[in-house]
Parts: sequence; C-alpha cells; structure tokens
Amino acid sequence: MIKIKDVMITIKGIQRVDDEVNETEIITEGTFEVTSDGYEIKYNESDATGYDGSASLLRINGSRFQLERTGAVTSELVIELGKKNFCHYGTPYGDMVVGVQAKFVKSHLTDMGGSAEVGYVLDVNAVLMGEYELWLEVKPK
Repeated sequence: MIKIKDVMITIKGIQRVDDEVNETEIITEGTFEVTSDGYEIKYNESDATGYDGSASLLRINGSRFQLERTGAVTSELVIELGKKNFCHYGTPYGDMVVGVQAKFVKSHLTDMGGSAEVGYVLDVNAVLMGEYELWLEVKPK
C-alpha cells in the first residue's frame, strides 16, 4: 500500500430538492491511500459541513463509491451503478435508513491523487429526498 499524507481535498456538493438547489464547497486536509480494492480518502469533518466531531472515509473502486462517517454522527452510504442500496444515514438531527441509487460514478484517481464524481438519488420510504452530486479532488500537499 502507498500512503500519501498531508493531501489537500476539495469537495464540492450540489443538492437538488424540488426546485431548490444548494451548492457547498470545502477544502480540507486528509490522507489518501491506494489499497488492493481501490482508493481511500480520509478527513475530519468540521462546523462547515455540520458534522463537526466526525471523521469521514471515502472508498472509491470503479463504479462503487462508499462514504463512512464515524464519531459524533455515524453514516454509511454505498453508491453503486446498477444497484439500489439501503443505507444507514446519520445526521445531527437523527438517523434514518435511505435508499441510494447512482446516476453516475466516475473516478479519475491515480496513485498520486486526482478526482472523482458521483451523482445519486436519495429516498426515504420510496419518497424522493433529493438528487445529489459530489465532486472531489485530491492533491498531494
């Protein structure tokens, strides 16, 4: 395994609910690891994301994108092309089980970093919560 410490991670998110669009962007430090299954990106959440006191781990492998959040809030989202997954999603306001269906998963990661994009739809009890897009870039510091 190759571990690159002190990477800079840029995360841009777009949330579409009904006719409302919300965009966010954060830049943070973290770690980037090449594993036998793909790539792992780890970083600590902050007040800016609403998940202060939690750590996030992103696992990216081909058409599969997995987010695990631990700490003050715990969540797991598994986003895979061609599958609908039911996942535990914790928020500062409470936990729920959500249905997750990928619209697209693209990875342009190499052993030195790069970028990845994912688009997905979330529902609770088959009721649409929203459509989401996440773009991230990893650069060695």
